[in-house]
Amino acid sequence: MDPDLPADKVYSKDPEFAVLEIANGSGEVSGTLAMGRQEAVAGEAEEADKKYEQSVAQWKNAISGGIGTGIGVGTSFVASPVGGAVAGGVEDTASSMILDSLFKDAEGKAKDNAGPVMGERWENGVDKNSEYTEKAVEAAAKAHGRDDLMDASVDEKARAATQDGFRAAGTNTELLNPHLKTDI
Repeated sequence: MDPDLPADKVYSKDPEFAVLEIANGSGEVSGTLAMGRQEAVAGEAEEADKKYEQSVAQWKNAISGGIGTGIGVGTSFVASPVGGAVAGGVEDTASSMILDSLFKDAEGKAKDNAGPVMGERWENGVDKNSEYTEKAVEAAAKAHGRDDLMDASVDEKARAATQDGFRAAGTNTELLNPHLKTDI
């Protein structure tokens, strides 16, 4: 933006284009960092849910063993092998119905709770990056006496370019690093 720079040091002959490219790049870097912050929240939540579900599975197995033992002892008094087989089938059905009813809502909720936190952080990141990019354009234009870049439309274009870059970071992360993305 410095009009006194030699021609070979100027990014572009079109200063507005240069501003938009810088804004887009700034948005992409900020968006990439935001994706990392989201992954930190999502990954931690997924780990918490896995630990919770493992704990529930251990309790379910312990209770299932107790129910099976209790019903098994009861069926041992049945006089015929056919009666024992029928009772054993009833035991499997009864114990699975009891366990399903006890544990039907026993799922981790950390990932469910992480979604809104991640969304809020994403929106804050977009807003903050857009805000400081707009201020940077204004400060640079003032510092170099570039009245042509003080126009509100340039600020808005810079804001839009920043947001485009921010969104591109999300797409790039999903395409280039799918193993880093925890599903929420």
